[in-house]
Amino acid sequence: MKTTIWELTNESNSLDVMVRMGSAPKWLVSQYLVQCTYNTPDGIRHCGIGNFGSDGGTVMGKIFEENDSYPSSINASVGVDFEPETNLHPLQKNFIIPVTDTGVIWIFEPLNQIFQITSVYLDLSREPKDEDYIILEWWHHDKENNIVASGQKYFSEDMLDEETITQIEIAFISDPIAAKDIQIQIQGRYRERVLPQFNQIYEMTDSAILIRAEKQPNGDYELISV
Repeated sequence: MKTTIWELTNESNSLDVMVRMGSAPKWLVSQYLVQCTYNTPDGIRHCGIGNFGSDGGTVMGKIFEENDSYPSSINASVGVDFEPETNLHPLQKNFIIPVTDTGVIWIFEPLNQIFQITSVYLDLSREPKDEDYIILEWWHHDKENNIVASGQKYFSEDMLDEETITQIEIAFISDPIAAKDIQIQIQGRYRERVLPQFNQIYEMTDSAILIRAEKQPNGDYELISV
């Protein structure tokens, strides 16, 4: 966790500004850019700026009394860049934060404010065979059944062999758009046999999904949602 100090002084006619950026998974966020300003009769003044990685950090600064008064609020602009594998576009959000008698203390928790995470668990036995692979695709639908976000993840035989339970987390930015469900589709080759295509829709309230490979009487495997 880093701290960036901006224009700190010991002047008595000032109030402290502390803006803290919470942490996010490293696979999701590559960096934050934070800029804090406030309006004065003479124009816009800066009261904090910082650039942090996924661990987050704290911006500290000052606001000053002008014409016998402090500003009623400050503006915090938060830019978020995502890791390329997420297929998420950079996000810019602006917040108006009130100034109290003791200054400004504000915490931005990205996972609570802008992201919805769906965890998908693939329960596959160890020792996958040569040329085994899994392709998992997903689509988020809105209330009109339009696709508002999508992505995919490829698992090679080596990746499937790392853990008994293979996990992927799907991030969705719910603001300014909303989704009512998520469609999961999986195809691939498992233990030397082609898997029947798996295709199922889940509610967005389903934050965790477990999908298991079950052996059928004919020896083939089929993915079953548990």
